[in-house]
Amino acid sequence: MTQVDVEPTGNLYRAIFRFSEPAPIWAFHRSALTRRESRPWRPDSWTVKTDGVTLRRIGDFDALVGQDGETVPGEVVVEFTPAAVDLIADYDPAVVLTDGTTALFSGVFTAFPVASREALAAMREPGDHATTVVFTNGDGEVFHRGRRAASAVAEKGSYAIYGDIAVAPSASVARIFDPALPEWLSQQLDTATPRIFEYYAERMGPHAGDRPIVLASWVPSDMQGISRGGSVLPGMITMRFEGSGLAEPDGGVTGGTIWFIAHEAAHFWLGETLRHDNRDRAWIVEGGADLMAMRATEALFPGFSAEPMIAQAKTDCSAALAEGGIEDARRRNAQRPYYACGSLFALAVERAGAPRGEDFFDFVAGLIASQPDGEIDGEEWLAAARGFGVGERRIALMRRLLAQPSSDPAADLDILLGG
Repeated sequence: MTQVDVEPTGNLYRAIFRFSEPAPIWAFHRSALTRRESRPWRPDSWTVKTDGVTLRRIGDFDALVGQDGETVPGEVVVEFTPAAVDLIADYDPAVVLTDGTTALFSGVFTAFPVASREALAAMREPGDHATTVVFTNGDGEVFHRGRRAASAVAEKGSYAIYGDIAVAPSASVARIFDPALPEWLSQQLDTATPRIFEYYAERMGPHAGDRPIVLASWVPSDMQGISRGGSVLPGMITMRFEGSGLAEPDGGVTGGTIWFIAHEAAHFWLGETLRHDNRDRAWIVEGGADLMAMRATEALFPGFSAEPMIAQAKTDCSAALAEGGIEDARRRNAQRPYYACGSLFALAVERAGAPRGEDFFDFVAGLIASQPDGEIDGEEWLAAARGFGVGERRIALMRRLLAQPSSDPAADLDILLGG
């Protein structure tokens, strides 16, 4: 097993890679591009300090490459500045608050061996190789999975936090907020977050895992409008906010912000307690979380209506289906179909349960109860939808839209939703 030791050093951080076997190339599992510029983020953040090793982009992957095809040394040192950048369909490499508190994502350090540049250039999925990432802080501590420790060991993706973290031990949801967040936004997050978690627990039962941690950062910039991003890992939600449109409270901004919290919180049930088996099935968790967030926001915060979001989902899904099947979207460098089309699949299920007083929360609770291994695939989801009352015609339509483009997306969505 490869081990990576990460620690702060002065104004930078250092990662020491100790590779478990010789190889001319070690490629990184997580090599997503930046959302804003669509380019690799590591060259702006990482500096390789070990002679004879360079950082290169080969095909879809960032990689440490030995000079002239030579084997990469068994130990490679990289110094880096935390990269608080928004990536396409992946977790931020780092979350940096304005007071210096820094969360580092362990997943960016995991790597796998490759025999040649040609082999890596032809790859579309990362290789499988176990990596342990160990975070330390000199004589200090690291905050990881809700507690302080002298070191944090991550074998799967998680954030380790450096900084002066104080979390009330009795809080049902631990909140770590950037002190630069607009005051109204910070107050809203502090109030809405536990209400949303409590609502979900009432509707679907407890989620798996530890007490949730919510880490919200503020990105100082001159950007006009609003930018929100976020992600969920076991036990943790990260959120990033940016833009002048958040400077003052606004009804539309308020509803959208609460919906955003609700979407990320929904993943503790649909995404963590119950996982999808493959990235192609992201429509199960992303689309489902979209609809769950709409309904939770409507229930808890009067004045919010989901109808504009549903209308936008129809527009976006229709456009996506003209290009290809839903499950192939990521190969077209598209992520929106998983959310838009997935939420319409969830809506079709909700409408099937409505005559007997059941909704999508009842459906998700049933899914969780029926999958003791905590994982679901597309066929299992479709079988559960059939059992919930979705007719065979719509089940067949869903299966077709998952696999191939539509010649008449508007008509297909009318059929799906009972129009």
